[in-house]
This record gives sequence, C-alpha cells and structure tokens, in this order.
Amino acid sequence: MAEVLTAFIKAPRITQVLTIVLCLILLALLVTPHLF
Repeated sequence: MAEVLTAFIKAPRITQVLTIVLCLILLALLVTPHLF
C-alpha cells in the first residue's frame, strides 16, 4: 500500500487528477443505485 501511495505522490498532476476522477465516478456508480 505504501508503494502505491509513493508512486501516486510522484506521479504527474494530470495522472493524480485522472485517478481521483475515476475513483469518484466508481463511487458514484456504486452509491447511486442505493439512492433510488
């Protein structure tokens, strides 16, 4: 887990942003069905 975190911190800003956006989309897809 620490290795992944280190690689993430060293990654370019655009990669970090894209990763966060992907995670948010996945979370939204998981949570949305439970709201309706």
